[in-house]
Amino acid sequence: MKHLSLLLLFLSMGVSHARVVSVSPGPLLRVEGQPVSLRCDVTDYEGPREQDFDWTMQQGEAGSINVISTFEPKYSDVSLSDRVASGDLSVVRLGDSVVELRIREVRSSDSATYLCSTPSTDSVFSGNYDAGVALKVIANTLKVAPEAPEPVVPEGGDITLSCNVTRHFTDPTYLSVTWSLRRPGIPLVDILTVGPDGDVVIGSASAQRYADGGLRLAIRRDGAFGLVVAGVTQADAGMYVCTGREWIHEEGGQWKNIVGKTVEMGAVAVTPTARSLSVVAKSNTTLNMDDTLTLTCLISAGNLASLALEVTWLVDGRTAVSLGRDGVVSNGSPSVGLERTGPGEFRLVVRGVRGSDKGIYSCRVRAWVGGGGRWYQAAEKTSNPVQVLVTQISE
Repeated sequence: MKHLSLLLLFLSMGVSHARVVSVSPGPLLRVEGQPVSLRCDVTDYEGPREQDFDWTMQQGEAGSINVISTFEPKYSDVSLSDRVASGDLSVVRLGDSVVELRIREVRSSDSATYLCSTPSTDSVFSGNYDAGVALKVIANTLKVAPEAPEPVVPEGGDITLSCNVTRHFTDPTYLSVTWSLRRPGIPLVDILTVGPDGDVVIGSASAQRYADGGLRLAIRRDGAFGLVVAGVTQADAGMYVCTGREWIHEEGGQWKNIVGKTVEMGAVAVTPTARSLSVVAKSNTTLNMDDTLTLTCLISAGNLASLALEVTWLVDGRTAVSLGRDGVVSNGSPSVGLERTGPGEFRLVVRGVRGSDKGIYSCRVRAWVGGGGRWYQAAEKTSNPVQVLVTQISE
């Protein structure tokens, strides 16, 4: 019986409560002017479900300073009372046994070790009743300096977006940059991000474009981040924005954003291809039977080099021959051909003309922009009519 009593005593001691107070893992690095939250929770305690908490701060060899309490209204040190009254310093309950110390705009003078304490409500003093975390506050040296893009870009052209993100390196922090586009009536849309670990994150609306090569990164030697938006369309017009962020790698391998800054780069307008596209056919001609007909289609546009052209010669409104944007001729024959002879210059050749080849000729051009899987027709225009006459020489 004696041995059984001892066993029961040891078992009762084994299951007794041992209070555990824990705080946010640290040390913590934060930037002045930013909000800070320090979490404190208590477990394995006895007594009331709702527990109370005291926060103090220790700076160097100086004595501890009372910050705030959940149950003593006049707990705060006089040097902090104005900040408590204004709400810059507060304690917020997240549950019966969990609170957060919140600093709305942290100051460099807030660098300290913060101690969270819980008054005992246990029948036996057991466990730990306080826990601390070190907080270091550094100056906000983050700078975001973008270069203004070209304000007007032709449809199918490129937009180059350069943004320099820097900070004074006094502590192990990392940088990221995000390019975004703001259009009237549409929320800001992220295009692409270079993360603090160098990984590239593509906005959901830009994934296919990136895969097709329509978005290209160009990191310059001076450290500036560059993004090229290729084959622009009307949907690419708007205000471009660059956001730089500073990060730390916290305990547990998690990235923590400690400060960010967003700067407008500049508005970009996209000139429609239809506005500058010009198509001219040359010229009226009279031929004899069996002669060779040569007609030239001249095409000009403000963004000609960025366009993929589909050219069709029509005779009395019917298709005679076509040259696709891929350079493949359709409806041609050994006697009828169509070729590109220069930038914006396409030549129709009909050998051994017959009387049936007479009529009204015109050149229809469809201009395409894009690339990969995102081609779209930007404009279509038909030239002036050209009359072709074929005469038969009488013997």
